[in-house]
Amino acid sequence: DKRKTWCQVWGENEDSASKSTEFHASLIAPEKFDWRNQNWEKWLQRWERYRVASNLARMTSTYQVNMLIYVLGGEADELLDRLGLLEEEKEDYETVVRKLTEHFNGKFNLVFERSKFFARNQYAHEPVEEFINNLHSLAKNCRFDGLKDELIIRKIIQGIQNVQLSESLQVKRYLTLKEVEVRVKQSEMVRKQQEEIRGQIEGKNLDVANKEVQQGHTAARWSSCERCGGFHKNSPCAALRYKCNKCQKIGHFAKVCRMNQNQVREIAADDNESNSGSEYHLQSIKVSAISREKPDIEVTIGGNVVGFIIDTGADVSIISGPLYNSLFSKRFPLSKTDLKLYGAGRHPLQLLGKFKTTLSIKKGRKIEDTIYVMKED
Repeated sequence: DKRKTWCQVWGENEDSASKSTEFHASLIAPEKFDWRNQNWEKWLQRWERYRVASNLARMTSTYQVNMLIYVLGGEADELLDRLGLLEEEKEDYETVVRKLTEHFNGKFNLVFERSKFFARNQYAHEPVEEFINNLHSLAKNCRFDGLKDELIIRKIIQGIQNVQLSESLQVKRYLTLKEVEVRVKQSEMVRKQQEEIRGQIEGKNLDVANKEVQQGHTAARWSSCERCGGFHKNSPCAALRYKCNKCQKIGHFAKVCRMNQNQVREIAADDNESNSGSEYHLQSIKVSAISREKPDIEVTIGGNVVGFIIDTGADVSIISGPLYNSLFSKRFPLSKTDLKLYGAGRHPLQLLGKFKTTLSIKKGRKIEDTIYVMKED
């Protein structure tokens, strides 16, 4: 029969019971007591945990006393002799611990410990959980007894960083320690959630703002009117009823007549700003908004997008006076220039001035350039 008898079961239970009461010497004891700082309460707390976990508490009282004195170190033997205990008292664990506690607490600075507690406030960016735990730890050494919870409540309310919550809790008459801790922890959690939500909303608002800016730039893409040379959106052009004095055709002014289109395509520059007095001729203008041809590229100047013609063989950038007055005069004041430009047949072109700015083109490329403003007849 493989079934166990009652005697066998009883014997096994006896063996397991005896094993559960064995002292586990392999369990590492607390660190040696610091006789200089003499933080007895803290060390004793760790020792009591070790005494229970190692089954030392199940041993005889004499055995426990010997283990305690051994772990405390050689100074403990001398101290035990000075405590004035009777021989039988030296073998009673509870009596020895009580006498040691009275000895060490006699050197305890209660005023200092309480000062640390009342001076403790929540640090900036310190989690409220950490602040509350530290208050409980400090209160252990203050001997507040029955006032402990009430004083911790007052210190939490006075010491938290949230001034509005502190004022709100101060007017409450009856609050338990648990209620106060729950309130301040919930408030911190809600604040963090709101900050996260605000961050997400601000990110979305930034995207919307960027789109509005881009739309604003699109709205600023005005080109000079091919009929009058001015700048207007969808309103009827006044030149529709006028006859051109050059080609005698109705529908545009003489200054924008295509008969003088070649004049824009052949411009020479006389560099009087140098002492050389030499001249050089350009096949066409490098970047120009005065041409009536379809723009090759869109260039951003001061937040406004304008169509321009590109010629890699040119050396100057030029825009018309009406374009400057419409979009750039308020932001970019003109400075005087001695540069002379000549059109076809050495016909001089009158310049109103120049200004320096940043030209932005596609793919984020930016260049610093001088823009010359030409007066139109």
